[in-house]
Amino acid sequence: MNVNNLEIVITDVVQPLRTSVKTGEQSIPNSSSLSINYPNPFVGHTTVQTRLNRDRTVDIRLYNLLGEHIKLYRNLPNHGEIELNLSGLPAGMYLYEIFGQESHVSNFGKMMILY
Repeated sequence: MNVNNLEIVITDVVQPLRTSVKTGEQSIPNSSSLSINYPNPFVGHTTVQTRLNRDRTVDIRLYNLLGEHIKLYRNLPNHGEIELNLSGLPAGMYLYEIFGQESHVSNFGKMMILY
């Protein structure tokens, strides 16, 4: 094609490819996700949904707004809902990290505790 003496040559068009891997009854997702905890704000208990690919278990790390580590939940099941009991913590805003132990992938969120 010629446009004002400029030649443009299109050689290939790349299409996005979406994949997933079947292993028995479960399909491993091709993306990671972390839902917002609910309810938020909350009193005492909240729920977080996880789906980090390639990980059977996850850790949840809780931090205050100064970045200080407050609490650690280890070896929690991935691909589901996790209920957190935070009734012993003072009211305020907190940050949480869900960390995949095998893939070393992290996702972050924030939560507010009311009392």
